[in-house]
Amino acid sequence: MRLPAMSALVAAVGWTGVGTMCCSRRAEAWGGHELITQAAVAALPPEQQAFLAPEAHALTSLYCTFPDLNWPNQGQWGAGDGDPAGARFPDTRREWGISAYCDWDPVLGVGKGYPHAPPASYEAAAVHSRRALEALRDGKYEDGIRICGVLLHYVEDSGSFPHLQPFHRSAQLHGLTDAALGDYQPRRLTDDPEQAPEQVAQRVRELVEFAEQRLSAAFEGTGLTLDRAKALCEKELTPAEVMSFVADFRKEHPDRWQALVQDAGRESGRASADVLHTLLSLAPLQAPPAPEPVPGANLVSNPSFEDDDGDGVPDGWVVGWLDLQDRVGRAEWYASGTHWGSNAHTGRHCVLLLWPPAERGLEWRQAWPQAIRVRPGDKYDCSAWVRTRGTGGVAYVAAQISDTNYSAIDVVKGEPVSETPAWQESRVQVQVPEGGKWLRIVLHSNMTDGAAWFDDAKVTKQG
Repeated sequence: MRLPAMSALVAAVGWTGVGTMCCSRRAEAWGGHELITQAAVAALPPEQQAFLAPEAHALTSLYCTFPDLNWPNQGQWGAGDGDPAGARFPDTRREWGISAYCDWDPVLGVGKGYPHAPPASYEAAAVHSRRALEALRDGKYEDGIRICGVLLHYVEDSGSFPHLQPFHRSAQLHGLTDAALGDYQPRRLTDDPEQAPEQVAQRVRELVEFAEQRLSAAFEGTGLTLDRAKALCEKELTPAEVMSFVADFRKEHPDRWQALVQDAGRESGRASADVLHTLLSLAPLQAPPAPEPVPGANLVSNPSFEDDDGDGVPDGWVVGWLDLQDRVGRAEWYASGTHWGSNAHTGRHCVLLLWPPAERGLEWRQAWPQAIRVRPGDKYDCSAWVRTRGTGGVAYVAAQISDTNYSAIDVVKGEPVSETPAWQESRVQVQVPEGGKWLRIVLHSNMTDGAAWFDDAKVTKQG
């Protein structure tokens, strides 16, 4: 049974729905990462643009915002800012494996997180440039581009006065024109891969110096020096004196203010273009072909939900909160015997959906780093074992096919299962349509008055 392709509802940050991609997200402060990254990519030589093309939309609309989405409150109530009446925060962090790309898991405390302001951003730029280059040189195409997005975030934030939060929070680029680089030719910072991290860090230092010079010039004759503003902001995040100064300056000199923001944005774009150009010059500009699946081999990672890194969510899976206002539905990583004495189909664990909303339902789905690379025309068998308890609605397995922009273009669901206390296998066959690149298996339920357990997910290529 085929369902219409399902597009995402844009939330405050991140995505909801089955298969999601967004290009209109606005950051709370700088508000220019997407625009600056677009401008930087547009300045690259044609062969580098061609190399980035399959991931360019994701890089410019999502990957460059990863550090701003790597927060532990993903998937929780409060709209991301603690509002008790706010909707649930979409779990974009797990959906995209953002913590792994940032090399910092705020839930487990694993890795190292960096503030986005200098001087910490210098170290972050060096660390992530090394990681991105290693991934690209090892042929890990998508991973390398995603780490490049993390790196660009630190570069771009460094040019937007993050160490001066009253300015950072007021700096907004209003369109691609504000970030356009004209005929800028990116600099190659080094020919030596070993020197690349330090040279990238040095370029970020130059960016900060540029931004501070522009800001210092804007302060002339205002009664507030850059040194005093920095000293006040070191003691307090948003000192009243600087906040008042920024508000008055923007009101009295709107053109000067916007020119200052544009200068910072464009220099951030030039720095980002230099960094990308350098890394891509040191990596092979050829994405490796998709691996040929072995017919009959299960392509699903962690199919029986036994593996967990310690955060209480099975590795490689994420909850799809389709109705962010629903406060009844629950999704759990289930251990045998937890509810009604039920056991997993195999092993000790499975996943459970309880009381989902009737209209949109609730689901478990593969995270994007575990999505299966496919080709148009190929056929796949998808299945999982399902058991239910209660009435009112159905549960089913679905195959979601997405394009190179990670937007769903086809969703095919298996026969629905309802009121089945014994484990039953739900199966669906799918042929990849033109434009299809990724397949994710989805475990869905809208059983408002009951529960649905899923275990032993499987995807195999036919023939």
